[in-house]
Amino acid sequence: MRPGQTVAHHNQMSGRPPRLPEASYRGLARISFTICSAGREKFFADDCRARAVLSPLLHTATEQRIALLAYCVMPDHVHVLTQGLDAEASARTFVTRWKHATACAAWQGVRGRLWQRSYYDRVLRPWDETLTAVRYIIANPVRAGLASRIGEYPFAGSTVYTIDQLTEAIAAGSPERFGPGPTLRGRR
Repeated sequence: MRPGQTVAHHNQMSGRPPRLPEASYRGLARISFTICSAGREKFFADDCRARAVLSPLLHTATEQRIALLAYCVMPDHVHVLTQGLDAEASARTFVTRWKHATACAAWQGVRGRLWQRSYYDRVLRPWDETLTAVRYIIANPVRAGLASRIGEYPFAGSTVYTIDQLTEAIAAGSPERFGPGPTLRGRR
């Protein structure tokens, strides 16, 4: 980046959305990510490939001290709502390492890139309801016609809550159960 050039201008020129400073992705921040496959190819419509993306997602989250409040592997993209488990956790590092781990895997029939270079993210503010973001992610397969009800799709879930807890809270519309962090009925 040249002196005087703003981050937004630099990212516009590179075709990438602007990123917040690294500090915004650290600690207990709740961040919603949407990561799309290259060319929006439906690489993950195959159950075996969806599992091959999900397994490193769960492993990398544990390794990077990231709670997955909700996740969903769709045929051409992945939604993840993260929250760091300590002050040093970095959601941005988590996404980078997970994308790298999956891209390095042996993908039969996938030529070229697996992922788009960038991703979409949204840092939830303290007053944003976690339940709204969770509902959007967990209900995505129903909206897309991949499942008839929440909880039926095998590639959606959470590392913090059971699918029953998620569906119960969504049905009851109980944002206070989720609050600003990963707590539900005393689980931490």
